[in-house]
Amino acid sequence: MKKIFTFIFTILFLTAPYANSATVANVVLPDTYEVDGYFLDLNGTALRKKLIIKVYAGGFYAPFKITKLEQAINPEIPKAIRMHFIYKSVPGDKIRKIYANVYEKDRFDYKNSETAQTFLNFFSFEIKKGDTLDLVFPGNGDIRVVYNSKVIGSVNSADLCDATLKAYFGANSISGLKEGLLGLSDK
Repeated sequence: MKKIFTFIFTILFLTAPYANSATVANVVLPDTYEVDGYFLDLNGTALRKKLIIKVYAGGFYAPFKITKLEQAINPEIPKAIRMHFIYKSVPGDKIRKIYANVYEKDRFDYKNSETAQTFLNFFSFEIKKGDTLDLVFPGNGDIRVVYNSKVIGSVNSADLCDATLKAYFGANSISGLKEGLLGLSDK
């Protein structure tokens, strides 16, 4: 009897951190994300696909439920986007090209912005299967790039925050992400 109790307790103990978490394409996304000592809640999840290839499972974290573009891109509201990569590898130049493409469609002049160029140059590494890439927006106009829990860099620009968040939530957003991250779609 003691062995059964110990076994059940061990299973419950090991699975407790994931009890309220979301699972997307066999990736567990935690239900909270810590930013500067406060916790954001998982707002929504999405699977980024390119044709039939699963690229990453994404989670959007916010201090309260966000379903509207105006709140999603507001630089004063803290938020984070987690991307847990499923595909075998994604080179940094591919990430830079994706952001540049959305910036151009949204008419954001990233080419003449030193801050935007600094941000894009943070993506100088190859992202491999199982890696996490987080974009953290603390609510003060900063964008932090966090790779596998290590801060790669940070820049401050409300305009860049707006343009980068529109890559996920705007009219020209990366295909298939907006509705899931805003919690508006059934997966």
